[in-house]
Amino acid sequence: MISEYIANLKIKQYGGSFISCPSSWAATHVTSSYHKLYFPVSGEARITAKGHTHFLKERQLMLIPKGVTHSFSLTESCHLEKYWLHFTAYSEGTDLFSQFTDITVWDFFSDDMFTKLTGYFDQLFATERTNAVELSLLQQASLFQICALLFACSPEKIPSTLENAPLHSKKSVILKYIDEHLADSLTIEQLAKVVYMHPTAFIRYFKNRMGMPPLKYIKYLRLERAKLYLETTDYAIQEIASLTGFTTTSHFSREFKAAYGMSPVQDRKSVY
Repeated sequence: MISEYIANLKIKQYGGSFISCPSSWAATHVTSSYHKLYFPVSGEARITAKGHTHFLKERQLMLIPKGVTHSFSLTESCHLEKYWLHFTAYSEGTDLFSQFTDITVWDFFSDDMFTKLTGYFDQLFATERTNAVELSLLQQASLFQICALLFACSPEKIPSTLENAPLHSKKSVILKYIDEHLADSLTIEQLAKVVYMHPTAFIRYFKNRMGMPPLKYIKYLRLERAKLYLETTDYAIQEIASLTGFTTTSHFSREFKAAYGMSPVQDRKSVY
């Protein structure tokens, strides 16, 4: 059920703050492995994706979904003060924002909604709390409140898989196992044993529920996880290859370039 999906939901922040953007704030053809939120409180920005240019203004919230190639810069005013947030939101291998396939912009022009949203961001980026537990809980609460607000504004974007169907327990178990053993060598026989199935039946079961064979899914997940490490950490390429289950750095580099059209080093340099 939806309650079980939300109970297993993990929203992870990969960066964020309130900043006054320098005039040099610009980049072209950026593709991220996490979602981006921009919320200006003054000024204006130009964001282009899929041949369409958006002019993001104060009191507008923009979501740039992961995987959407985009370019950004300031407008002629050369002024932008904004909250920004990079994050992912997954439950049992399913992206909460899977229905968002293009840039989405919401208006928060009313004082009440503007105050509510800025309050969530301020709490998310606050650092002065009495203890680390309080700080962590408040930050996690803010992430959930921001996401809840987005779906309150766009209920049609709720993933269709959550409308009626309950989670499949076997699917939950196997996706959790893959996620926790991504650095290990994984075989069909090994995965089938986890859910007490014959390998042939397991392959059919997995493909019916995930839309791809298990080994293809594992490769996809390894590359996505590696891309996330490249863009959000300073881990060495060799370490990232090891953490994501690639036997050698050269093997990792070949697979990464085949999937994304650039080497791991080039991907890391492209992140702004």
